[in-house]
Amino acid sequence: MDEDAVDNRLGEGGDEAEAEYHQGLHVDHHYLADDAPHFLGTISFALCAMTAHNLGFVSISLIAGGGRGFNPDMIGFRYWPKVGFDAALFDGETAGAAHLTDCRTVQDVLARDPAWWETNGSQRLMEFDLGAGSPSWQKLLDYLREKELI
Repeated sequence: MDEDAVDNRLGEGGDEAEAEYHQGLHVDHHYLADDAPHFLGTISFALCAMTAHNLGFVSISLIAGGGRGFNPDMIGFRYWPKVGFDAALFDGETAGAAHLTDCRTVQDVLARDPAWWETNGSQRLMEFDLGAGSPSWQKLLDYLREKELI
């Protein structure tokens, strides 16, 4: 696709209604072979996020699979928040966990009690905010540093 086509898809050079349209990326599946190199998924996602940001996209969404009541082989509900994805909690999701009653998002829960999320978290649509300086970027960069990938 040429540069003008990308600019037009991003709402530049069009009418005001087009300028209000914001591009996003949705990841349908992110599967790796069992023998894939360690951290390939993390590195590939980081490169995807950088590319989407540079193209002017505003977010990346996906279904973070697995968790309580869902496919036990899926680990997305645990993994994707580690690299900056977030989502609202479901109504009543933290009922019975008094220390989490004021939490509104997955990242709120993880900041307070990661073990609770590991045991009680579940599948949902999550989003990575591609805006410069967003909490998503900070979380991703912290994770990459922790794993000594940058």
